[in-house]
Amino acid sequence: MRSIALLTLLILSTLCGTGQAFMLVGGRAPESAEISLNTGHSLGDMVACYILNEGSGTTLNDLTANGYDLTLSGGYSWPAGGGVAFDGIDAKAQGTHTPVTAYPLTLFVIIEPSTAVGKNIGIGLADSSASNDFIAIATDVNVAFNPLLMQYTSTVNKQFGSTQIYAGTEYAIATVITEATDREVFLDGVSDGAFIDSDQFIVSPDVICIGAYCDSSPAYGTGTVRAAYIYSRALSDSEVLSLSGSPYQMINNYNGP
Repeated sequence: MRSIALLTLLILSTLCGTGQAFMLVGGRAPESAEISLNTGHSLGDMVACYILNEGSGTTLNDLTANGYDLTLSGGYSWPAGGGVAFDGIDAKAQGTHTPVTAYPLTLFVIIEPSTAVGKNIGIGLADSSASNDFIAIATDVNVAFNPLLMQYTSTVNKQFGSTQIYAGTEYAIATVITEATDREVFLDGVSDGAFIDSDQFIVSPDVICIGAYCDSSPAYGTGTVRAAYIYSRALSDSEVLSLSGSPYQMINNYNGP
């Protein structure tokens, strides 16, 4: 479990190949605006990378060369601890980018759930040409606050992780999709539930959403999202564990929570 207590952790990152020392500081907003993605990092094949450190405005910048920026709307805010807080009423970040990726893929999010009743929605993909079919990772207060993989294709399918999580604590949640029906949910780098879904994964996702489900009648989530990544491959168990432990390890010049 990753705490967001006011703790300073200095990480000398050789993984990024830059000799850059990263200062990950909980409890305050990121300081460096000159951040970039180290494309030579071992955790490559990123389709989109958002660390939500803009601090103001309506754009979430994608650090990859794809430029899959998202537009914020509704009742969002920029908390002092970094990230974007979503109000669960009408706030979301969304962008249409054709095509994003198909399976295999990995979705990853750093999220601090709120105490509000409902879902705390991380990052998701949707297919706007197929009745807005979508898949997203979230947490659900209504089901003992467990990690949640939500999918809609022909029907609504949910896969809950087995570990209870708590409001006010930061977590790394990932889902790895290896085949059209093969899903696995990870909590803080540890597998928290694997299953075979009888429904196929969406074929041509072209919409990215943070803070809401990307369908024609969006369901809005609460909570604070601090980072969200999409990979065009299924990360291994060891890679998910590494990423969850050091989620900013591939970001150059990053100084934030």
